[in-house]
Amino acid sequence: MAMTFSNYSYHKLETSSVPGFVCSSKSPFSRHSAEKVRLPESITPIHYELKLNVNMPKEFSFSGLNKILVNVNEPTREVFFHSVDLNIHKVYIENTEGEKFEAIKFDPIDTEMIKATFSKELVPHLYTLFIEFSGIITDQLRGFYKSSYEFNGKTYWLASTHFEPMAARRAFPCFDEPLFKATFQLQITCSKEFVALSNTQPLETIEVDEEFKTVKYEITPKMSTYLVTYVIGPLESVTAMSGSKKISVWTRIGDSHRANYALNCAKGILKYYEELFGIEFPLSKVDLVAISSFAMGAMENWGLITFRDTALLYDEKESSEANKQRVAVVVAHELAHQWFGNLVTMKWWNDLWLNEGFASFMEYFGVNSVEPDWQMFDQMLVDAGYGAFSIDASSYSHPIAGNVTLLEEIETLFDLVSYNKGAMMIKMLQTWVDSISPGYFFKRIRYHLSKYKYSNADTNDLMNSIQTDLINVDIESFMESWDRLTGYPIVKIKEDGGKTILSQSKYLNFPFNKNLKERLANELGIDLPVANNAIWPIPLTGITKDGKLFTLYFDQQEMVFNNTIAKLNVGQMGFYRVLYPMKTLKALKINFHQLSTSDRAGIIHDVLAFALSGQLHFKTAMDFLTVLKYEREYVVWKLALSKLSEFTQILDSTAHIERFRGFIKDLMQPSINEYLTRVLQGDDRFTHLEELFVSMMFESGVIHGNQVRHFHLPHLLSLFENLRAGRVTIDEIPNHSKGAVYITGALFGDDQSYDYILEEYLKSNFAVQQQRLLTALSYAPQEYRKLQTLKLSISDKVRTQDSEILMAQVGAHSFTGRVLAWELLEQNHEYIYKTIASSGFDRFIKNVCAKFVSKKHLDEIFLFFKHHPLPPSNRAIAQAVESVDGAEKWLKENEKMLEKFNSQ
Repeated sequence: MAMTFSNYSYHKLETSSVPGFVCSSKSPFSRHSAEKVRLPESITPIHYELKLNVNMPKEFSFSGLNKILVNVNEPTREVFFHSVDLNIHKVYIENTEGEKFEAIKFDPIDTEMIKATFSKELVPHLYTLFIEFSGIITDQLRGFYKSSYEFNGKTYWLASTHFEPMAARRAFPCFDEPLFKATFQLQITCSKEFVALSNTQPLETIEVDEEFKTVKYEITPKMSTYLVTYVIGPLESVTAMSGSKKISVWTRIGDSHRANYALNCAKGILKYYEELFGIEFPLSKVDLVAISSFAMGAMENWGLITFRDTALLYDEKESSEANKQRVAVVVAHELAHQWFGNLVTMKWWNDLWLNEGFASFMEYFGVNSVEPDWQMFDQMLVDAGYGAFSIDASSYSHPIAGNVTLLEEIETLFDLVSYNKGAMMIKMLQTWVDSISPGYFFKRIRYHLSKYKYSNADTNDLMNSIQTDLINVDIESFMESWDRLTGYPIVKIKEDGGKTILSQSKYLNFPFNKNLKERLANELGIDLPVANNAIWPIPLTGITKDGKLFTLYFDQQEMVFNNTIAKLNVGQMGFYRVLYPMKTLKALKINFHQLSTSDRAGIIHDVLAFALSGQLHFKTAMDFLTVLKYEREYVVWKLALSKLSEFTQILDSTAHIERFRGFIKDLMQPSINEYLTRVLQGDDRFTHLEELFVSMMFESGVIHGNQVRHFHLPHLLSLFENLRAGRVTIDEIPNHSKGAVYITGALFGDDQSYDYILEEYLKSNFAVQQQRLLTALSYAPQEYRKLQTLKLSISDKVRTQDSEILMAQVGAHSFTGRVLAWELLEQNHEYIYKTIASSGFDRFIKNVCAKFVSKKHLDEIFLFFKHHPLPPSNRAIAQAVESVDGAEKWLKENEKMLEKFNSQ
């Protein structure tokens, strides 16, 4: 989500004195309690008739009439509704007898609401509320906004919406909260040259004159305002049927040939979900639309799903297997939302995890239904698991469910806790209840969806639905602990005189620093709750030394287990880490390749995590990693490299970095040699997972490598030089090597290599290729080239959605890049604040600020945010300073060990 918040400065205006007013934002932040930002429930909407007149591309403006059937639940003279940056021209209400009352005044309130006051009291009954309004089609990537694309030398304009969580109010006056579900019928008047799409099928299209047409759409199901959408502009499509449902993928002109893979995925996944959930998709069609400028990966608007183009378009010649998988995953995620979020919606944003956690969980099932060879359930540990374990390893994380007390907190919930941890929690719950009663989980999910369809439900409702038929199992108590606590546990195994003692404690990357918390509160006014002592109810799975599987419900601080444990968390189904005694860890190393892919990945992940937290010696962890020389599974290596990158970022400003990179290169070398030999011999008909593995290893080998030790680098550099000279085309380079070739050129090519890559970026009109080229530019080693890339990131040559990613990449890839990115922020903070959504700015903080390791930079971070506070990013700031402080201490504590490691 776009996480930018506004504080509105209003003047009270009488409707008799002015023709209308506009609510305009002046400050990027607002701090209002949840009680104040919630609409009163004295009036509830039932049905919207929304008529829009869209004037583009001449003026990029719109006007409209919103006719809302409402139920007045208690006597009142005041009607509250949401409106932001709209001109409100007239408000009146009509009772069922046809009697009309015009609002004597309508006052904007600084919680994004308008209070319309009527001369006559409204009594409990049905009324129709009429609101006349107008507005501007903005470029803010939220509300109703514009974007453009080039094709055959011509610029084409598109207008589209993005409303989640609180931006429907920026496009039309409404009751903009998820609880206020209603039906909608839209009517859009626009240029006859444009395609006009909305949630439902068109009922009729009427020619207004030579220039304009009016399209009236079918009535939607009962739904929340954030799911309303419309897209207007020059588009083309491919279409297929899934039973009686029409599925279309819409693209900009010239891109429809890249839509077929998404279409096939959508067709198969939609049918699979209908069968799994036992509820037919309730609309007659579903459109999937690629939007050139889009803040998020995609948005699940009911019947009209909008996507960033890289998440929907796949080109067999230009896209990698990673691009292909991303398309499948995002399509599966958004289609899952058609049931989780759209059909059944959370009551308020504090339960966002019910939407996003379930969709993130279901995406693996959806993709597996159409691509069963991709090992998606193993990949869940890499994708959802790594992100969840990482973000929740901070004292300043947040529960997956909790009270939303400030307006800006709503958008900060769209993070890896709600998405990834939510998914991992549901996975653990499913594994547990299905071990008690096979197939039970989805049986109860079908019941839950049926019971609450077209309505709202919270976490307690879901837990009650799952609890119903379980005896001697307290689901509510289990989830009460997990969804209200931050973090996750370590399960420590200790062998003592023939007994096995299990204990649990909270995992943190770095020990909690009370003084740092006080400094955050005193200097920055950031006072986040911290709870580092907790006991989790953990459904353990394990294998004993004699090979027997067991399950155990562990809800104590400590307990005795009367057997020797060989492995805990079988299949990595639980959201916890395991700290083994050295004897067991050595046995796991010896038998490493007899374990499943998920178990191997999980052990590597835990070993490196404990090396960071100080619960395992760094040298012991590095010695364990020698098993990777014989590892060829993508999932294991992906998790290993992700976790190792945390150490390279700590070490890259020290004298130890070259030795550490050399260590990583030595681990990778056997895999790279094996697959490069296959490539050079023409034996490169790889499976999907092999393609992912080769692409990752070649790119990582370049990043950690040099031309002397890695003979794949001369091969990749030769390909780059041939590409630059025009001796080969990009289509002739294997998809698994395209990214590595460009990164090699940026890192090891001559000075003109950067200019060539930049020129290719400026010429390209395919977003996948553009991202590949921008990533390569972010690796340029010269300081002046890093600065050039950072300046490029805030220029009009890079789309807003890519700007913050490019800045973060430059900062993440090297210490010098971090310093330069930090200086860019200091010099351009007002522009960057205004341009980048807070979700993107949080990414900047995570990849730049959080990667410093010195007290000097810690003090600079405090000083900067003291003078330039950013309340929506308070949590990210707290996590960043905790990381800097912890990394500095880690370096000091491990200096002698690192020197010894460096001398080996």
